[in-house]
Amino acid sequence: MADDPNGLVFRDFNDPDAGLLAYAIYGGDLEPESVQPIWDCIDAARENGTKLRIYCELHAMPKPNLSVIGDKLKRLGTIWTHIERMAIVGDQGWLEYYEKIVHPITRFDVRWFPVADAEEARAWASAPPAIAADP
Repeated sequence: MADDPNGLVFRDFNDPDAGLLAYAIYGGDLEPESVQPIWDCIDAARENGTKLRIYCELHAMPKPNLSVIGDKLKRLGTIWTHIERMAIVGDQGWLEYYEKIVHPITRFDVRWFPVADAEEARAWASAPPAIAADP
Protein backbone atom coordinates (compact mmCIF):
# COMPACT_ATOMS: atom_id res chain seq x y z
CA MET A 1 0.00 0.00 0.00
CA ALA A 2 1.39 3.40 -0.89
CA ASP A 3 2.40 5.63 1.99
CA ASP A 4 0.20 8.68 2.42
CA PRO A 5 2.21 11.58 3.83
CA ASN A 6 -0.97 12.93 5.45
CA GLY A 7 -3.08 10.48 7.32
CA LEU A 8 -3.55 6.89 8.33
CA VAL A 9 -2.55 3.92 6.16
CA PHE A 10 -3.35 0.32 7.00
CA ARG A 11 -0.38 -2.01 6.52
CA ASP A 12 -0.60 -5.04 4.21
CA PHE A 13 -0.48 -7.40 7.21
CA ASN A 14 -3.48 -5.74 8.88
CA ASP A 15 -5.87 -8.60 9.72
CA PRO A 16 -8.81 -7.56 11.92
CA ASP A 17 -10.41 -11.00 11.53
CA ALA A 18 -7.36 -12.46 13.29
CA GLY A 19 -7.39 -9.69 15.92
CA LEU A 20 -4.48 -7.69 14.47
CA LEU A 21 -4.70 -4.00 13.62
CA ALA A 22 -1.65 -2.76 11.71
CA TYR A 23 -1.40 0.82 10.55
CA ALA A 24 0.88 3.82 10.12
CA ILE A 25 0.15 7.44 10.94
CA TYR A 26 1.78 10.11 8.81
CA GLY A 27 0.52 13.22 10.55
CA GLY A 28 -1.68 15.70 8.78
CA ASP A 29 -5.41 15.44 9.25
CA LEU A 30 -7.02 12.32 10.68
CA GLU A 31 -10.68 12.61 9.88
CA PRO A 32 -13.32 10.53 11.67
CA GLU A 33 -14.01 8.46 8.54
CA SER A 34 -10.33 7.48 8.20
CA VAL A 35 -10.23 6.24 11.81
CA GLN A 36 -13.63 4.50 11.68
CA PRO A 37 -12.18 1.09 10.68
CA ILE A 38 -10.15 1.12 13.91
CA TRP A 39 -13.25 1.93 15.98
CA ASP A 40 -15.17 -0.80 14.14
CA CYS A 41 -12.52 -3.38 15.12
CA ILE A 42 -12.46 -2.22 18.73
CA ASP A 43 -16.27 -2.30 18.90
CA ALA A 44 -16.30 -5.80 17.35
CA ALA A 45 -13.78 -7.01 19.94
CA ARG A 46 -16.07 -5.72 22.69
CA GLU A 47 -19.10 -7.42 21.15
CA ASN A 48 -17.21 -10.71 20.62
CA GLY A 49 -15.40 -10.63 23.97
CA THR A 50 -12.02 -10.87 22.23
CA LYS A 51 -8.77 -8.92 22.48
CA LEU A 52 -6.84 -7.06 19.80
CA ARG A 53 -3.15 -6.73 19.08
CA ILE A 54 -2.01 -3.43 17.55
CA TYR A 55 1.00 -2.50 15.44
CA CYS A 56 1.26 1.28 14.98
CA GLU A 57 3.97 3.14 13.11
CA LEU A 58 4.04 6.78 14.17
CA HIS A 59 5.84 8.81 11.52
CA ALA A 60 4.38 12.16 12.60
CA MET A 61 1.73 13.39 14.99
CA PRO A 62 -1.59 14.13 13.35
CA LYS A 63 -3.36 17.43 13.90
CA PRO A 64 -5.77 17.20 16.83
CA ASN A 65 -9.34 16.48 15.73
CA LEU A 66 -11.95 16.95 18.44
CA SER A 67 -14.33 14.45 16.86
CA VAL A 68 -11.65 11.73 16.74
CA ILE A 69 -10.59 12.53 20.32
CA GLY A 70 -14.23 12.37 21.45
CA ASP A 71 -14.71 8.99 19.74
CA LYS A 72 -11.58 7.68 21.48
CA LEU A 73 -12.77 8.90 24.88
CA LYS A 74 -16.17 7.20 24.34
CA ARG A 75 -14.36 3.91 23.72
CA LEU A 76 -11.71 4.25 26.40
CA GLY A 77 -13.15 1.48 28.60
CA THR A 78 -13.35 -0.87 25.63
CA ILE A 79 -9.84 0.08 24.54
CA TRP A 80 -8.47 -0.69 27.98
CA THR A 81 -10.21 -4.05 28.28
CA HIS A 82 -10.12 -5.36 24.70
CA ILE A 83 -6.54 -4.69 23.65
CA GLU A 84 -3.96 -7.30 24.58
CA ARG A 85 -0.83 -5.52 23.38
CA MET A 86 0.34 -2.57 21.32
CA ALA A 87 3.63 -2.10 19.47
CA ILE A 88 4.47 1.53 18.74
CA VAL A 89 7.16 1.98 16.08
CA GLY A 90 8.91 5.30 15.60
CA ASP A 91 12.17 7.14 16.03
CA GLN A 92 10.80 10.09 17.97
CA GLY A 93 12.80 10.16 21.21
CA TRP A 94 9.75 10.87 23.33
CA LEU A 95 8.15 7.52 22.41
CA GLU A 96 10.54 5.73 24.75
CA TYR A 97 9.21 7.86 27.61
CA TYR A 98 5.63 7.45 26.42
CA GLU A 99 6.03 3.68 26.76
CA LYS A 100 7.43 4.04 30.28
CA ILE A 101 4.52 6.26 31.33
CA VAL A 102 1.66 4.48 29.56
CA HIS A 103 2.65 0.84 30.07
CA PRO A 104 2.17 0.80 33.86
CA ILE A 105 -1.24 2.52 33.72
CA THR A 106 -2.84 0.51 30.92
CA ARG A 107 -4.30 -2.95 31.26
CA PHE A 108 -2.39 -4.11 28.19
CA ASP A 109 1.24 -4.49 27.20
CA VAL A 110 2.68 -1.44 25.39
CA ARG A 111 6.13 -1.58 23.82
CA TRP A 112 8.08 0.99 21.84
CA PHE A 113 10.35 -0.09 19.01
CA PRO A 114 12.68 2.14 16.97
CA VAL A 115 12.10 1.99 13.20
CA ALA A 116 15.21 -0.19 12.81
CA ASP A 117 13.37 -2.83 14.86
CA ALA A 118 10.09 -2.67 12.94
CA GLU A 119 10.26 -6.36 11.97
CA GLU A 120 10.68 -7.33 15.62
CA ALA A 121 7.69 -5.12 16.47
CA ARG A 122 5.65 -6.74 13.74
CA ALA A 123 6.51 -10.24 14.98
CA TRP A 124 5.66 -9.30 18.57
CA ALA A 125 2.36 -7.66 17.63
CA SER A 126 1.44 -10.44 15.17
CA ALA A 127 2.09 -13.29 17.59
CA PRO A 128 -1.06 -15.19 18.50
CA PRO A 129 -2.92 -13.99 21.56
CA ALA A 130 -1.61 -15.22 24.88
CA ILE A 131 -3.38 -18.24 26.29
CA ALA A 132 -3.83 -18.37 30.04
CA ALA A 133 -2.12 -21.33 31.67
CA ASP A 134 -4.27 -23.91 33.45
CA PRO A 135 -4.12 -23.51 37.25
